[in-house]
Amino acid sequence: MSRSYKKNPITKDTNTNRNSAKFGKRTANRVIRNQKDILNNGTYKKAYCSWCICDYKNRLTQAEFQREWETGTSNLSLYLHGHFKSFKQALLWWKKYYRNK
Repeated sequence: MSRSYKKNPITKDTNTNRNSAKFGKRTANRVIRNQKDILNNGTYKKAYCSWCICDYKNRLTQAEFQREWETGTSNLSLYLHGHFKSFKQALLWWKKYYRNK
């Protein structure tokens, strides 16, 4: 069985299991309903970009991840060292969220 991987190591809020894409869609629908200048039929599509529903997008390559693990004082580095004992465990976390589909 073959495995597929992402071409770009990007994670979005829709990749997590928190259903945050549902919140983004609800917000987009609220914006559409509150606009008064929307006419008939398909003009609502021009009011809000349907592909911009995710709140954030984060790109982190494996080299950047390793550099962050070794020498970093950012919030990501503090999270990684607080939750994982070794780089191997942290790399599995990176693959889960940034590399696998």
